Amino acid sequence: MRRGTTTLILVGLALATSGQSCDDSEDISHAGEDLFATHCSRCHGMDARGAGPEAATLPTRPTDLTRLARSYGTPLPYAELADLIDGRGEEHGGRVMPAFGDRFFADRPEDPKHEETKRIAIGLILGYLDTLQESPGDGRDDA
Repeated sequence: MRRGTTTLILVGLALATSGQSCDDSEDISHAGEDLFATHCSRCHGMDARGAGPEAATLPTRPTDLTRLARSYGTPLPYAELADLIDGRGEEHGGRVMPAFGDRFFADRPEDPKHEETKRIAIGLILGYLDTLQESPGDGRDDA
């Protein structure tokens, strides 16, 4: 993981656990957006609709992440979605999406603290995705 990404995760953790109010949720959302841009947008696109620059090279189109609430309901089931993103507990037979639990910190020596930081990074991404959810009756087509 790049040094800047690690810094974003740590900033997000500090904000999430500091008890501060005011603009914390906006700062956390920006950290999640930056993590999404770094790790997810190549396939899902910057708008999270599944049309990133690498989407056409994949055997199946990436999920439109703005429609998670349609599939999973609200509030989003963070634990279930975090497990999907982490991907290490799944059978990898047909999985196209990388197991990000293996990718975060892959270039660093094993450290127990990295597991917590991975969970925080995934949580920040999910927090950002939560802000992108469409309303069920927003009039957009289902293409």
